[in-house]
Amino acid sequence: MYSIRSQHSHLVIQQLLGHLAANSKNSATVRAGIIEVLLEAAAIAASCSVGLTVLEIFNTLVQQLHLSVDYELTGSYDGSINIGSEITNAHEERQLQEAVIRTISSFANTLPAYQRSEVMLFIMGKIPGIHTAMPSTGSGPEGTRMIQVMLLKSLVQ
Repeated sequence: MYSIRSQHSHLVIQQLLGHLAANSKNSATVRAGIIEVLLEAAAIAASCSVGLTVLEIFNTLVQQLHLSVDYELTGSYDGSINIGSEITNAHEERQLQEAVIRTISSFANTLPAYQRSEVMLFIMGKIPGIHTAMPSTGSGPEGTRMIQVMLLKSLVQ
């Protein structure tokens, strides 16, 4: 990241976000690895110019948090438990969720104060039950509660 010109750092972030989206049904360890790389790259890019990708980063991370909760509660990557469907590991999903929360908080801490407040408002708008911007999870009330707790945890950090 340090060898990339600051005006082009957002392209690296966009590529990582695309890679994360393309691997959204892979195991939690694969997604956590991508999120860790995104954490390091976003921290470097935030000191330069990230531009319009700031909210895109947070939106993608919140979506990954939703997916992880759904995967953890359903026990499967395709939403149904069939013979032949890949079974999730709840412990790995929890680690992924913690990595997402760490990435959200670490990246937000590198932003200027005015952007931090915008990000906090953005995340508040994504909490299910408070606003209708983000639908509740497909996992019912337990999933909605888990998402609420995790997003509030990221706000606190």
